[in-house]
Amino acid sequence: MTKDNPLDHRVQELPCDDTQQHQQEQQNVFHIVLVDIEKTAIDKEVHCVEKPLGGVGDTKDDLRFVAISYRWGELQEQIVDTGLGYLASITSFALDDFYDLCRTIRSEPDLKSIKYVWVDAICVDQTNYERRKATIRQMSRIYENATSILAVPDLHKQHLINVSTTNADIIADFFEYRNYIYYLIQGNADALVRQDNAFLDDIDVPKDPMLRRLLTKYTHCFMEGFTHTCLTSRFETEVLVEELYGMHEVDATTTGKNQRQHVQTRYASIEGWLCRANKEEHHSRTWLDEVWTGKRDKYDTPILPWKHHIIKRNDIIRRIMVFLSDLIHDWSSRVWVISEYHMAKNKNNLKYWFLGLYMWGLPCFKFDFRIEIKSGDIVADDTLVDIQFHKTLIRQLKEKTFLEMMLNSKASKNEDRFYAILPHTKYKYKVNQVEHWEISSMVSVKLKLFEMMDVKDKLTLLYLSSGCCSDYEVRRPVLPSFATPATATTPVTTWAGEVDDLVQEKSPNFDLSKPSTITFNHCDYDGHLYYYLQVTPKKYSVLSKSYHYGVGRCVDLQKKVLCTHFKLDEHSLTIDFVRLSYFDENDEYKIYLAGSFAESIWTLGINVRCYMQNDNGWDCYDNDNPITVFNIF
Repeated sequence: MTKDNPLDHRVQELPCDDTQQHQQEQQNVFHIVLVDIEKTAIDKEVHCVEKPLGGVGDTKDDLRFVAISYRWGELQEQIVDTGLGYLASITSFALDDFYDLCRTIRSEPDLKSIKYVWVDAICVDQTNYERRKATIRQMSRIYENATSILAVPDLHKQHLINVSTTNADIIADFFEYRNYIYYLIQGNADALVRQDNAFLDDIDVPKDPMLRRLLTKYTHCFMEGFTHTCLTSRFETEVLVEELYGMHEVDATTTGKNQRQHVQTRYASIEGWLCRANKEEHHSRTWLDEVWTGKRDKYDTPILPWKHHIIKRNDIIRRIMVFLSDLIHDWSSRVWVISEYHMAKNKNNLKYWFLGLYMWGLPCFKFDFRIEIKSGDIVADDTLVDIQFHKTLIRQLKEKTFLEMMLNSKASKNEDRFYAILPHTKYKYKVNQVEHWEISSMVSVKLKLFEMMDVKDKLTLLYLSSGCCSDYEVRRPVLPSFATPATATTPVTTWAGEVDDLVQEKSPNFDLSKPSTITFNHCDYDGHLYYYLQVTPKKYSVLSKSYHYGVGRCVDLQKKVLCTHFKLDEHSLTIDFVRLSYFDENDEYKIYLAGSFAESIWTLGINVRCYMQNDNGWDCYDNDNPITVFNIF
């Protein structure tokens, strides 16, 4: 098990009644521990100093330091004597990797003038409660005052190697291809072309301009195939490389002028087919028949010998880029990292680096929060690994909604979601109350969100929790039904953000200006505490009683739930099914309730949509007064 951050309990230790003291301390000079970059890199031994941080927003040049953002691994304990009265126990990363990181910072063009680095595993005295708590209070100031925040998603590299031989193999390949990967991430097309040509020279590909153009432009194994959106992915890479290789072999043994001209004509013919197939869909289905002249199996599929360095290199580079994208996703999904890169937004001072690059003197990559492009605007298939990598960065660092950060992030303790994320949202005034909320499970997280959020966010969470954007099998509701369904990653990722845009364009089926539109409540039934949402729509639809036979199963299931919890008479209880649209009846965002108008008790979880062949059978009702509310348990 890996940890989000060594300070995963850091904020919850602050009692809410010491806010004034906390603010006063923010104004006073605070001394922080820093690591001397140059001495540590040269001696391969950690050298710590203690320096005054200064007041809020202090940006004085006399204290310039890099703050490291990373995720923890889990290694054997390494002890560092800070020389400042405490021993630091390091289990999150290998010290040798940290020394390499210091060496990287020391040679980085923009960072080499900075003398110190701050990393929590070393710079926070975990053994002294009072000192640790004092540092915890200053965490925001530390990151806000950092000259630069450097994200290192693979600082736990040794942990990755230890837990998986696949990781170890990819990291070894990363080292071998580090130069190419660096320029691929950087988007340096000229450098990539130079390296592509050098690679072709190394494996003795003939310097025939037409052959090399076909290889580099159409096989997806070189710069254009990794980065260009205009190139179709419908060409089978192995087939094309094998055919060009076979033609080269024929050309190499040909002596007659006419025969060589025939090969050149064949090159031109292939390129013509590829150009047309790149533009027209129907050609992509026939180009293989025109190009391939080698052996085929009984199913007419080309037989491909595995002998090409080109294919091997292509597979390795793609695998490395996917690995790095996964590292970015894993790092940026942790609640305390979310807090850290949100602080980097204000000064736009976030850089990122991978230890696996193992290169010195080159600029680290900069992430520009001011970039206006959205990940959804980037159309790229999986073959374009460079574009997919940057799409992941933009999506993770810029476009997460509040609910996505709260529900899809990773946290050692669920209460950390509130401590880490609330300060960067419109709900930041709530952070001093968190320790009294007794947050434990994800159900308690959702219940608290329903209690504290505004109307729009409550409705969004309700629709997400219902699975309105995904189909699932009919199952027995678990109360509270609006907080217990598992919220899938895809709906939280895509739909929560869409709502913010759609409410500007479409009229919601709810009055977002009235707090009474959706309220969080609790009541007592037979000595048991039940939570429920009271929801008031403008319109609602009721399923007519001419049920599909499958709906009868839903009726029986719902009766058992309501009668078990609320001691109702199963024989006299009438079950109804209600549909609530977020916008109008024609939109795709709907939730389905099962319950009783007579008892005013409803639940989510039984989705009759899977039994409906069409939208017929729903009777629509206006609720303009409004007189009908739905109590969702």
